[in-house]
Amino acid sequence: MLSSSYVLTILSASLVACVIELLVPKADGGRLASYVRMIAGLFLLVLLLNPLREGLELLHDAAEGDPAGVIADRLPTPMPEDYEAAFGSSLTAVGKRETEAW
Repeated sequence: MLSSSYVLTILSASLVACVIELLVPKADGGRLASYVRMIAGLFLLVLLLNPLREGLELLHDAAEGDPAGVIADRLPTPMPEDYEAAFGSSLTAVGKRETEAW
């Protein structure tokens, strides 16, 4: 499943590539524009194939060792159960410092 940050990265890279392509001068028969278009396309292709590379790397690591351990190492770490209390106390400490600074 694609994360929203990955999709946002692809969309923003596509937008930047389009803007760069529009800014390139069309002089000398458009040769420079075609080179820029090719490089932007290759960049976007690499960006799109990156999750495939990561998946193949995961499979390679799982084949070499303990598959359950490799997958568990790559999963995001769960939030601590007392996260809300810790976050609340840190916000309280920041608020106190800000109040004292005023």
